Amino acid sequence: MNSLFVIILLGISTVLGYWSYRASVCYDAGSDKIKEHKNAPWQWKFFEIWNFSINFFLGGLIGYYFILVRWNSISKDGILNIADFVLFFIFAMCLLRWFPYLIKNFTEGITVILKRVLDK
Repeated sequence: MNSLFVIILLGISTVLGYWSYRASVCYDAGSDKIKEHKNAPWQWKFFEIWNFSINFFLGGLIGYYFILVRWNSISKDGILNIADFVLFFIFAMCLLRWFPYLIKNFTEGITVILKRVLDK
């Protein structure tokens, strides 16, 4: 993978992350205006923008892999693996900004299961 591609993808992901942050976190439906969170510290804003940016970056990497690397073997053989469906699911979760919530719920579920098993 070309390092220039990674730098461009990271830049595009950062811009998309910022736009996504502005559209989802700062939108006030009552006044139809974009506004900043009044009491939010800059660390929280940075974390939200970073979170959205990493979502788009991972989605871009998975899309790059699937289209440029995996698509040749799929078009020749016509065989889709289970891993292709998992990658597509992760790709969709990244582009829809649900991937961190998926990871959070998954790890919390494992923690609860381990607490129940280890406490007995």
